[in-house]
Amino acid sequence: MSPVIIKKNVRLVASAERLWTLMSDTPRLNAFIGAGALDVEATDGRDGARFVLKTKVSGFPLEYRELPFEWVENRTFSFRRLMIGGLVGELRVRYDFAPRDDGGTTLGIELSAEPRSVLLWPLVKIVVARNARGIVRYARAVDTHLGTVHVSVFPPPTIDRAALENARVAQLNVLDQASKELVQLLADTAGVLTPAQRKALAEKLAAHLGAAQG
Repeated sequence: MSPVIIKKNVRLVASAERLWTLMSDTPRLNAFIGAGALDVEATDGRDGARFVLKTKVSGFPLEYRELPFEWVENRTFSFRRLMIGGLVGELRVRYDFAPRDDGGTTLGIELSAEPRSVLLWPLVKIVVARNARGIVRYARAVDTHLGTVHVSVFPPPTIDRAALENARVAQLNVLDQASKELVQLLADTAGVLTPAQRKALAEKLAAHLGAAQG
C-alpha cells in the first residue's frame, strides 16, 4: 500500500537563513497547528528513537517514538516518527529551503504518512492535508514576523488578554472545521463501501482509537 504524500511549495520573502530557526522549532510549530503540550520520556533506543512523546492533536491522543532529526543548516530539515497506535504507522516530514535570486525563499514542504489499513487511506489523507495547510499558515506567519514588529503568533513579553481570547476562538474554529471535515469524509467514504467494508472500517477505527487512548 502506498503512503499518503502531500507536497506544498510556499514563496516567502525572508531568506532561508532567517526562516531556518523558526521553521525548525517543532514545539512552536506543533502548538501553532493545535497540538497540546508534550510529555517526553527517554526510551531504550533499540530502533534509533531516543524519546517517546505523548500529546493531543485536535483533541485526540497521540503517542510516537521520535527518531533523531536530519538537517543541513539553512537548506533541509526532516524528521521521522514511529506512531504507537492510531491510524498511521509512520510519519515523515521534510522542509527544503530554496533561496531565490530576489533574496526570498521557496519553502518545499512534504508530509508522508503510512496508514495502518487501506480502508484508512482516505481518512489519513484529509488529516495529513489539514496538517500541511497548518504548516503553510505557520510558514507565512513566520515570514510576516520576520518582516514586522508585532505578530500575535509570537507574543510580546506583556500579556494581551484580547489577543489570547482571539487565539482561543480561532483554535475552536479550527477544531470545529476539522470535525466537520472528518464527519463529511466518513460519510463520503461510507457511501462507496459495501456493508461489509463499512463494518470492517468501523471496527478498525474503534480498535485504533482505543489503542491510542489506552
